[in-house]
Amino acid sequence: MQSKLSDIIRIGTVSSINPKNCTAQVTFDDRQQTVSGDLFVLVPSTGSIKAYSMPAIGERVLCLYTPDSPSEGCILGSYYSTTRSPPITNENKLHLNFGGGDFIEVGAGTVDVSFQGKKINISKQGINIVSNGTVNITAPIINLN
Repeated sequence: MQSKLSDIIRIGTVSSINPKNCTAQVTFDDRQQTVSGDLFVLVPSTGSIKAYSMPAIGERVLCLYTPDSPSEGCILGSYYSTTRSPPITNENKLHLNFGGGDFIEVGAGTVDVSFQGKKINISKQGINIVSNGTVNITAPIINLN
C-alpha cells in the first residue's frame, strides 16, 4: 500500500512553468531527479470567477497523480517550511505578497494595498491613501465633506 500511495502523492520542486496553459513540470528528488510531464496547477476557481497563480521555479510543491495513469496529475499547491515562512501570521486575513513590498491584504473589514511605496487602506472608517507623488481621482461626481 505504501508504494502505491507514494505513486499517487508526491513532493517535488518546480523545474519549469507554462503560464499560458497554467501547467508546470516538477522534479522529484526521491525518484533520481525524474521530471514530470506537464501537470495542471490547481486553482480555486475557473468558472465565472477565475483565479490564477503560478508556482515559482524552485518552489516545493505537493502533487497528486491519478491512480490509473501515473502520467496524469496536478499540483495541489506549495507549502511553508522552516526555510520559507509565511509573510503574516493572522488566521483572519488573506494576504497576497508580490515581492518588493507589494501586497494585497483583506480581512477584518479592511483592505490594504501596497504598490511601489504607495499605500491604500479601505475600511469602514474611510479610505486612506499614502503617496509621495500625485494622487489622481477621476469620477463624474466628487463629494468633499
